[in-house]
Amino acid sequence: MIDIVVNGQALDFGRSDNFTLERWNPLLDTNTIRGNRILDFEIPQTPGNNRVFGNVNNPQVGLRRELLPCALRQAQGGVVERGFLQLKQILKYNYVVTYTAGFGEMFGEWTDKKLNELDLGSEAVPGVFVADPVVGTAKYCWPKMKNEAFYGQNGFSGYMNNYVSGSYTGTPMVPMLFVTKVLELIGTLTGVTFGGTFMSDATIKRLILPNTASLDGLTTISYARHLPELTVREFVLGLANTFNVALWLNAERKTVTMDLADGWYVPGFGSAGFGSAQPPVMDWSRKFGRLVERVPLAKNRLQLEWTKDGNDGLLKEVEVTYLAPPAPGGGAGPLTSGGGTDVWNVKSPFFGVLMEGGLPVMSMEGVSENYNQLSKKFGARLAFWNGLSPLAPGGGTTYPVASDSYGGKYLRLRSDTGQDIRSGYWVNFERFLSKTYSVVGRTVLNSYELSLLDMHKRKGEVTQVYAQGAYYMIGHQRIQKNGEWSGELWRV
Repeated sequence: MIDIVVNGQALDFGRSDNFTLERWNPLLDTNTIRGNRILDFEIPQTPGNNRVFGNVNNPQVGLRRELLPCALRQAQGGVVERGFLQLKQILKYNYVVTYTAGFGEMFGEWTDKKLNELDLGSEAVPGVFVADPVVGTAKYCWPKMKNEAFYGQNGFSGYMNNYVSGSYTGTPMVPMLFVTKVLELIGTLTGVTFGGTFMSDATIKRLILPNTASLDGLTTISYARHLPELTVREFVLGLANTFNVALWLNAERKTVTMDLADGWYVPGFGSAGFGSAQPPVMDWSRKFGRLVERVPLAKNRLQLEWTKDGNDGLLKEVEVTYLAPPAPGGGAGPLTSGGGTDVWNVKSPFFGVLMEGGLPVMSMEGVSENYNQLSKKFGARLAFWNGLSPLAPGGGTTYPVASDSYGGKYLRLRSDTGQDIRSGYWVNFERFLSKTYSVVGRTVLNSYELSLLDMHKRKGEVTQVYAQGAYYMIGHQRIQKNGEWSGELWRV
């Protein structure tokens, strides 16, 4: 049996002796961020439960909408997982309660606030603009970008952060923040710590957020001013959807672990060595009856969809989707105009940059005090910072360069040569979709096993199990109060 314990006090369920804990695997849960949860359930107003909720059953006691840290604990004493309890409603004789350990509990009041409205800090405009800042240390860089529309019809060099003969030449100067540094700034504000291979990857550390907010007439760089109008939720989830990132949330410790996930979709990915291709720790062959009832995956083609920056005139005719081709032999039919059930769609709020002559190019009016342009907008864009580099292979004059590629990784949806976002971050996932099927496993697990399968708290330590000759990725789980476990098992 599983109890819910708050400050050492186990909830009294009375006659309501069951609940269902649901868990999702972020590797199979794109376009959303769902932690573990128990949907609304009722418990009686007993003396013990009244103490847990501060005797709010008494009309004279004021109501407080707060999250109560709690533990799900088996009768033998083992902790299954930790999360938060929230009182939803007071009935005549019962309380309506929900349990969650999700994204909203990570960032609190900032979860759905836009980045450009957050107090992320500022600094004085530097006296000298550094053309080659230290990646991993610097918060921003100054890449040269062609944008002849920046001041409308008013003449200027035609470049943001124009750089000639070893120095910047003047307006408009536009700082562009590194993505990982923006996450760190969000973490400082909200008390959340970001980690994982996404944060430590040498190429990802070069990701920047192109924008068009200039420093014309300003003496201070306000970091938020140079960020897109995405909420914290949209920004973090958008990065996950762009780069195939697993998000492991630990609301108790306030950590978000962001792992580049494509390598996790290969058979035998186990906790030993985190991706060492060793067999998983758990062999569940005897946990189930014969796994013979298989369900094929209907959405077996990967579709990646990006979002155009509607302010950029050069993007009007640019396609925004990548669609995996049908499997050999016509295993997946063509799309219809209304979409189709054969597509696993992953939507990103970002778009890359177009390139011309070795530099990013756009056609957008900038955000500037000059020419009454403070009301202008920009969308969410991504580019790689290349540093001081020649514009063409073979050497030559160097410039502060950003582009749609770095180190064999690409920010392009499609290319004839395969040099695109899929080739760097989605190959194994696409292969997994094309061949997988699911079976449903049912068994009874002890507290240690249930704890191992808390993927968020364990940072995906166990995502696959071995059973009856095959590797399976664990999908949606349902855990009953009596310890009964059922879950989707996806063949890898």
